[in-house]
Amino acid sequence: MITVKNITRIFFPILTIAIAFGILVSPSNASAEKLIVDKPNNGATTNMIGHQIGYKKSNVKTTYSWSSYKRVSDNLKTSSKGGSLTANKSVSFSTQLSGAWRFLNLSLGGSVSSSKGYTLNVGPNKRVYMGYRVRYKTETGYRITYDKMTGRQYSKKKYTFKKPLHGEYALRNYK
Repeated sequence: MITVKNITRIFFPILTIAIAFGILVSPSNASAEKLIVDKPNNGATTNMIGHQIGYKKSNVKTTYSWSSYKRVSDNLKTSSKGGSLTANKSVSFSTQLSGAWRFLNLSLGGSVSSSKGYTLNVGPNKRVYMGYRVRYKTETGYRITYDKMTGRQYSKKKYTFKKPLHGEYALRNYK
């Protein structure tokens, strides 16, 4: 008599053997992302056939932009004599990554911070606070994943890399 228990006893061992020998998974019917196997010791990767996987950048564009200001002081309202304002907190801006950036040899370190104690003179009859922002170098493009032996492209995925370069303080008006 055929039962679910008997089918399970026969089917699962056959399925396990087929998967182990690669009968059900071949490069023609598996996606490129499933073919990639990471090797943590040296960073090299290979696909299931044994070819080395390569990564390269494509359509790279570099732009520069400013971040928005972050507050580093309390408010100050000056009289007709003016005054000065000192930063009483510190803020940091660090590298920002998004998309498929792994294996692209990007310099990931780096951050820029403001300093406590930085002082700016404020003119008469002002209502201001001190802000700090950074200048970013932004690189956008595509990470191409390809087979080094055949040159076949597996995937093309977008990435964005923003690295802070330097910062600036400014007096910001408030109401």
